[in-house]
Amino acid sequence: ELMEEVGLKPHHVEILGRTKDWLKYEVPSQWLRRDFKGTYKGQKQIWYLLRMKGQDTDIFLRNSKKPEFDAWRWHDYWMPLNEVIEFKRDVYRLALHELRLFIDN
Repeated sequence: ELMEEVGLKPHHVEILGRTKDWLKYEVPSQWLRRDFKGTYKGQKQIWYLLRMKGQDTDIFLRNSKKPEFDAWRWHDYWMPLNEVIEFKRDVYRLALHELRLFIDN
C-alpha cells in the first residue's frame, strides 16, 4: 500500500505499532456511488503507526496509473479528527487513542 499510494519502500519507514483489532465503519447510503449500492457497505481496517525514516522527497504520489492522492502534508497527531468526514470519525478516534501508546514521550 505505501509503495502504491505514496511511493515509500520498507526502508523508508519503521512500524511502531498497530491496532489490536479490526476497526470498522459503514458508509451512509447518500455517500455511496450508485454502482456500489447494495454491494459495498464500508471498510474494516487495521491501522499502523509508522515513523518516517526517509526524506520528504522520497514521497511520490504518482506511483500508479490512478493516483489516490494529489497532495500531502505533515500535521499534528490529533488533527485528522477535525478533518475527516463524520462517518469515519469514531474509527479515527479509536485508532489514534490506541496508537498514541506507541509514541515516544
